[in-house]
Amino acid sequence: MQTELPKTIAVIDDLVLENNGRVYLAKDALLHPDSFRVMYPNFASWLEVKQDIDPNWVFSSDLSRRLKLEEG
Repeated sequence: MQTELPKTIAVIDDLVLENNGRVYLAKDALLHPDSFRVMYPNFASWLEVKQDIDPNWVFSSDLSRRLKLEEG
């Protein structure tokens, strides 16, 4: 049962995407980086600010690494 959870969450995330919704990132543990970029279209603007302020990515988190935010 536990191995089915990521697949089930992916299906739910697809439903959220189809309905122009978003995942609450503070509660998320499984969102795919590509889904994040669709759900949060202003990510590119945020990334520009982040790169200006912290170009060496000194400040990061498990979430930012999992969603591959540094890759843009």
